[in-house]
Amino acid sequence: MPLPNLPEFEALLTSLEVVEPKDKEEWLEETLIPEEVVQDGSRIDTRPTIRVWYKEGKLTFNALLRKLQSELQRIGHRSDEVVVRTVIGFFAHRQRSQESQVEVFNKVFSHFGAADLN
Repeated sequence: MPLPNLPEFEALLTSLEVVEPKDKEEWLEETLIPEEVVQDGSRIDTRPTIRVWYKEGKLTFNALLRKLQSELQRIGHRSDEVVVRTVIGFFAHRQRSQESQVEVFNKVFSHFGAADLN
């Protein structure tokens, strides 16, 4: 299993929000993907910054990143920080359920496999 079923992981995953909280005192902000100017033929467009907010707890966001990177490496998948931040972004944007967020994440992660994205 990529993430251990520990309260620290559950608290961090449960607290992930994609909409900026009104009371920002209790929240930390993390930029997952910075704004980027892209060109498609002759059209130039700006992709917006993708951010998440989460409540500070015993587990740091960087510790979650490192754990996910090591699990992707373990299964033979590309594991750079951009891939990990993208996975977290997709997870944060999904519909919430009442089940454990660690279990939900691990179910999604179980579909990952070895991949060379070059």
